[in-house]
Amino acid sequence: MEPDEDDIEEDSPVRLAIVNIDILATSLPPTHIVPPLLEQFPKLAQSSNPNERRAAMAALGAVMEGTLEFMTSHIENVLPFVLERLRDSDSSVVRAALIALSRITEELPNEVDSHHSTMVPVVFDLLGSHDSQVMKAACNTLDAILEWVPKDAVTQYLPKLMEALLYILTTSADAEVKVIVSGISSVYHHLP
Repeated sequence: MEPDEDDIEEDSPVRLAIVNIDILATSLPPTHIVPPLLEQFPKLAQSSNPNERRAAMAALGAVMEGTLEFMTSHIENVLPFVLERLRDSDSSVVRAALIALSRITEELPNEVDSHHSTMVPVVFDLLGSHDSQVMKAACNTLDAILEWVPKDAVTQYLPKLMEALLYILTTSADAEVKVIVSGISSVYHHLP
């Protein structure tokens, strides 16, 4: 889980909260961590306060590694909130939702494989973001999604994928984003 650029300091409240949630999720039984999160998650994910929406997404992403089996039965309930936050008006919320989605797809690909047709178009749209942090998170999330999408399904996305990646490589996107894009394009350019 990554904090925003404003939270770069090692001991920022955001960074410390995310690290602590991750430690708790990997150290305690999931029954102690996930139920309180899931109880508050819908309210926070739909809050009028962007900081609360961001916190909901960041907390969800932070618990994924240590609570996989437990989260398997709940992912269908939380995924719609994550997808909704991908269209949030606040870029820090969008970035947190992208990171959460990336963690979900990396950890539970079988549970979300039927949702690729919903996820991929939204993430494609975010590749064109004017916010470099959102663009970077979108690249990472797209890479995570395309790792588990069946190859025959990936072919339907190839034209738009290559167009988006070429656009990023030829614009003034920052160097780190271009490195991520180069990695994605090198993996998928050989598909039929």
